[in-house]
Amino acid sequence: QERITSSIFKAAQSVGGDDRERAQSVSNEVVKRLIKKYSSDEEITSEEIFSEVKETLMDMGHGKTAIALDLFVKLKNKLKNIKSLIDADELVRGYIGEEDWRVKENSNMAYSWQGLNNHISSSVQANYWLYSTYPKYIMWKKGDVKCKIKHAFHGFNCRAIQIHCVTNGLKRIKRDSHR
Repeated sequence: QERITSSIFKAAQSVGGDDRERAQSVSNEVVKRLIKKYSSDEEITSEEIFSEVKETLMDMGHGKTAIALDLFVKLKNKLKNIKSLIDADELVRGYIGEEDWRVKENSNMAYSWQGLNNHISSSVQANYWLYSTYPKYIMWKKGDVKCKIKHAFHGFNCRAIQIHCVTNGLKRIKRDSHR
């Protein structure tokens, strides 16, 4: 709950607010609403929490703070996506140290310099496809699969979308990805 309170307070400060107790009060209301909305064994995503925070801020008359928080979260997500595209050090170290699960996942490529090159280019391609053509968050709620976009879909590897979709034109892929 402290993270919720801090986020609300920082957003409030950005629009001229200075009352941390009010941020705590809104945060308490958010928690009450979440408890009422979700069962104790149900998994709650950060997006659902964020949505509840925004709605609560609006309901309690803090529209400017809700907008500021929304802008902050969107900016933070964009920066995270940009960082994942350009963090070459993490990408290379993940491959060399075999820390990235995708290293062993690719049975078509040996652990080698060519494998490293493939890993880097595939990661950049996956990020492009995932963050440029698909919605930022995909999840099937009541099923067995909970899939957040992060380099692969359940049963669908976006690192090699050109291979999976070789018979389809780019226009069709882009069109179908927005359905």
